[in-house]
Amino acid sequence: MRPYRRALITAAMLRWVVYQIYRFSYSHSIGLVLPTVFDAVIVYLTAVEYRKRRHQTVAP
Repeated sequence: MRPYRRALITAAMLRWVVYQIYRFSYSHSIGLVLPTVFDAVIVYLTAVEYRKRRHQTVAP
């Protein structure tokens, strides 16, 4: 996957997490917290993998 695509996906996921937190401020529903935490973990894992792949060298 191209780096800019990964960045776009991560940005979209972060926007979704922010929206979920915004909605939670009105509803206070535990049903909204669980998917938000899950999405935040996915964003974190994506960032970790991106850093790991960025530092790998390509063998000729």
